[in-house]
Amino acid sequence: MRGKRGHLLLIAGVSLAMFVPYGVTGPAFFVDDWWTLRNGAFNGWWNAAGDAQWGARPGASATYAVTFGLIGERPTVHYALAFLVVSSAALLLYVVAARFLPRAVSVGLAVLWLILPNHTSLEMWASTINIGLALALTLAGIERATRGEVRAVDDVVAALLFGAAVLSYEAVAPAAILAVSFIALGREPGTRALLVVPTMTTTGLAGAWMVLNWHPDKQGLNATLKPALIFPGHFGETITGSEVGSAVIGGAVLVATAVAGYRLLLRPASSDWRERLLFAGWIVVAVGVLPFVRYFYSPIGFGDRVTVVSGIGSAMVLVSAIVLVARWRVAAGVVLACLVVLFALPQRVSLVSDYATAADDSRRIRAAVKARWPDPPAETIVVGPEPIIERGIVPFYDVGATFQLLYGSTAVSADFTLDEEEFLQAPAEWRIDVRPLARLDDGELGAP
Repeated sequence: MRGKRGHLLLIAGVSLAMFVPYGVTGPAFFVDDWWTLRNGAFNGWWNAAGDAQWGARPGASATYAVTFGLIGERPTVHYALAFLVVSSAALLLYVVAARFLPRAVSVGLAVLWLILPNHTSLEMWASTINIGLALALTLAGIERATRGEVRAVDDVVAALLFGAAVLSYEAVAPAAILAVSFIALGREPGTRALLVVPTMTTTGLAGAWMVLNWHPDKQGLNATLKPALIFPGHFGETITGSEVGSAVIGGAVLVATAVAGYRLLLRPASSDWRERLLFAGWIVVAVGVLPFVRYFYSPIGFGDRVTVVSGIGSAMVLVSAIVLVARWRVAAGVVLACLVVLFALPQRVSLVSDYATAADDSRRIRAAVKARWPDPPAETIVVGPEPIIERGIVPFYDVGATFQLLYGSTAVSADFTLDEEEFLQAPAEWRIDVRPLARLDDGELGAP
């Protein structure tokens, strides 16, 4: 028990260490946050997510009612909630993994997932609170269903947790179904239905509800996942930030996969949980990517919310690669583990810096607007003419909602244009040039 408690404290400590840097710089709101805050401020706290979202994602809408509606414009509180949600997910990941793997490997898995910078939006973007919560609920459901002694009450609770997770973020549904299938196969035939029937009922009903109430903004999206982005998003530049790091870590993953495949297929007697963990990780990556085949897939910055499930798979593959190398040479395994961390941490620091810069840009631009127009402006403010973005991180798109909150009035009108000619056509007294104010200026719009 003492060892388990120590592992849990270590994981919580690592999570805190990952959250402190951005917390010190001063958390802020970004893009969709402003629209949701505006709704909560002017339309009632219960309607922060908007009418359409109550149908599309009722779990997310209930969460937004509390965070954006009741808590409102307190970014530090939102950030503290994100810390609790992500930390809970990491702790649950450890508890579940420890039932199938050595504890030391399980704690390494949870710690590595926290360190890898391919799910930073779950930490620093307030609008992803429902996504992190969906992941935590899914892991809580798995934990409940794998407690050893099979009890109907545990399976029903697990099914309810899976259903709540899907209603918060539908992309976790394939992972929930995969987990239930895996757990059921490991049970006695007579007890499988206790888990499968209620879980398929809750996830099926939740999925059907969301399909029938699909958000209008998500309908007719002309987007297709580019397969070439998957590997770098999990084992390449997204987590290492460099070509050298991508070559080293990506190469190690490919070699480990080849070796593990050889052992499993041609020398099964010489394989064990290490090889199985690696391919289980690849399956989790695939299942996590699956919901986004017809969506904007850009796994960095705000876009890395698409790795909410598959990011755990990447950690599983990397941990397996490390222990496979360590079985050959312990020192080589230690070196690989150190290299993964040494490449990942600077990339994380760099991304945190981008989030902090975006937060500063937001504060600077809003301060400039308020200084120029102390009272609510009578005409439409035109903002532009260049994008404010770096690696998918953006202060705001909907400047109308942002400035309505700034002045406390829905009568305020503002537009953001990237067309310099259109920007210059606006009356000089009603336009504001962001170029002298913004620091995020790579000029790449990226994916929403």
